[in-house]
Amino acid sequence: MVLRRKGYIVVSVGSGDEALSCLRRGLDPCLILLDMYMPDMDGWAFMAARAGDPALAGIPVVIMTGMVPSGPEWAASLGAAGFLRKPFDVDLLAREIGRCCG
Repeated sequence: MVLRRKGYIVVSVGSGDEALSCLRRGLDPCLILLDMYMPDMDGWAFMAARAGDPALAGIPVVIMTGMVPSGPEWAASLGAAGFLRKPFDVDLLAREIGRCCG
């Protein structure tokens, strides 16, 4: 809701499987905001599937998690373009989206 108010088009899905299905059907986002703990397919499995699909591998991902330990270096090691620790400030989220989407 916050992102929509800032003018972004937002597509929300409930699982990593659902996200991959939408992406493979042609959804072409400028950024994926990824929670590491999702039903059916967690963030690690999603990142591996994304990396293995040339059509999806170039879409930047920002990992959002409250998991400890984690941080920007850890997220980068998984192939993410960015990292936000939950809870995060909405302005920080907007800056990260701007950085990744230009």
